Amino acid sequence: MKNKKPIPLQSIYTVFMEEPDDFYFHPRGVLFVDVEGNHTLFCSDVDHNFLLKVIRKFPYKDLEQGIQYNDYQFELKNLTLQMQEKYGNSPQAIPLVLKELYQTSPRQYAFLEKTMATNSVYSHLT
Repeated sequence: MKNKKPIPLQSIYTVFMEEPDDFYFHPRGVLFVDVEGNHTLFCSDVDHNFLLKVIRKFPYKDLEQGIQYNDYQFELKNLTLQMQEKYGNSPQAIPLVLKELYQTSPRQYAFLEKTMATNSVYSHLT
């Protein structure tokens, strides 16, 4: 068995969503993308398939500018520079980034509560 070298992270995003007839964007997920284009999404179980569908359907650049899909508004906030300055670009930074986001605003990032409580940050990138 050969040692597999971890693939560096390329991008880190918070996924914001505004529901129809709402006026506020709320964080609904945290997305990590490695340099090979593989991604891992941390969000609530309820939102997972819907957010993943949107993420796969639109280019990241479009999502950073904001898009509308099925009457929902989506926008990615790029956290890459600030998080990589603190934690580097190794996949081992993933739990540190999630912990910081959750501790900064537990109410807004409540979807990370289960991950933080069980300390079970699983990512196929690691």
